[in-house]
Amino acid sequence: MNAKEKQVEFVKSYLKPKLKEEGFSTSRLTWWKNKGDFFIVINLQNSLYNSKNELSFCFNIGVAITELIKDPFKKERYVTAM
Repeated sequence: MNAKEKQVEFVKSYLKPKLKEEGFSTSRLTWWKNKGDFFIVINLQNSLYNSKNELSFCFNIGVAITELIKDPFKKERYVTAM
């Protein structure tokens, strides 16, 4: 099993089920938990330079304030002037 396959197996077999058990929802490599006034957000970010046999990644962990989320379901598109 190469490094990428090991990572996929780890995410599928351990990380996703454990975070689901803790109440997190998921989309691909991002998990979030609604706490009412805020969301806890966890994202697994792969390195740009990964290969099949060697990889590195980091976890981005953050908080999103519910009242500041303009479009949580991406129903509208926002355009900013340049």
